[in-house]
Amino acid sequence: MSSTRYPAITPEGLTPEQKKVYDFILPMLSKNFDKAQDKNSALIGLWQHYIHLPFKVFYEHSQNYKALAQIPDFPLRCREVLILTIGEYYGASYILYSHTRIAKAVGLSDVQIESILENKPPGGTEQESLCWEIVRALICPGLNGSQKSPLPEDLWERAKNSFGKMGVSALLQWTAFYSGLAMILNGAAVPVPEGEIIWPLELSSISEEQKDKTVAAVHKKMAVAVAKREESFRETIQTEQSREAAAATKGDKEKEGERIQTEQSKGRMKRRRSRSADRDCTGRDNRSIDDKRRRIEVATSLTSHIE
Repeated sequence: MSSTRYPAITPEGLTPEQKKVYDFILPMLSKNFDKAQDKNSALIGLWQHYIHLPFKVFYEHSQNYKALAQIPDFPLRCREVLILTIGEYYGASYILYSHTRIAKAVGLSDVQIESILENKPPGGTEQESLCWEIVRALICPGLNGSQKSPLPEDLWERAKNSFGKMGVSALLQWTAFYSGLAMILNGAAVPVPEGEIIWPLELSSISEEQKDKTVAAVHKKMAVAVAKREESFRETIQTEQSREAAAATKGDKEKEGERIQTEQSKGRMKRRRSRSADRDCTGRDNRSIDDKRRRIEVATSLTSHIE
């Protein structure tokens, strides 16, 4: 079913800018979103909202999603716990419809999914339970007597110890991302696709093959992301080492240049002193000769007078 606030537009009815968005979105729709188009190939659900925005808006939105999805420090199952928790709080039907299927594909149990849909802790791993608790504290301040304030210090410390700084930062980013998305879906009154329900899922609605492909694709992306991070880290280290080596070489060259200049300066000073000494000696020698000449002249003069 299409939102009456954003009626479906067939590809033929799109403007050039809308067609650009349409063509960009289509390849991104995975098998988990097989109900993203109607029988006339028009986008439905969340996607029709973006058709009415400039291409750059959806492009940047998708790049933000891709960048967050490449952070391996925040587990995929925790991400689905986070998304379902947000969808349940805001009553965003389309989020719940699409992500109950993804959550099941990545390994959350039916009991966990049902617990989240009933506003109960999902259980599972310590990280999954903690994720639900943190998201609830972030998006539901004031509920059950809690204070409207920053995330409590004890939750922050637990999150940091469990996920690490990058992992907990990803958790915060995903919470903001899907909270905004839930508001968009509610503002656009986007329903679940016609003939579909949120839960329970029929066993035939998600095959083992589809589940395996979904998990494998995500793990592959995460492996690529980890490899890129490691390569980037190595490049950073190599760059720093090269800079340090270049700086050391430059410093050595500068010191050698200073040493040579000092030696040259000393040599010039020595030569100047030598020339000065030579001039002094020459002057004394000349004066001595003149004195001898004068004495000889005086003696000669006296001798001539005596004679």
